[in-house]
Amino acid sequence: MICLYICINGTNLLQPSPCMLDVILIDDEEKALQSLTWELQTHCQDVQIVASFTKPFEARDYLLKNPVDCIFLDIQMPEIDGFLFLEYFPKQIEDNEHYPFLIF
Repeated sequence: MICLYICINGTNLLQPSPCMLDVILIDDEEKALQSLTWELQTHCQDVQIVASFTKPFEARDYLLKNPVDCIFLDIQMPEIDGFLFLEYFPKQIEDNEHYPFLIF
């Protein structure tokens, strides 16, 4: 597991002191969410899981109101795949608003 030590919002990326990253997890498989949660909590103390979702549309609604630093996103889900999920956010990309890092 690679831990992310990237500070966002104007913090110098080369500074040795890490910052807390707010992340969400999106995966249709509960066991995958549990495993990733354990990995992040065990190995990445500077990552705060603010929410996790098994239903991508619930995650979409959450993200429209709550910005995060990083999204751990499953690609193959029954309701909607990960790439189609990202198409719900074109305005943020176009306006160059805060857009989280994505990890598939």
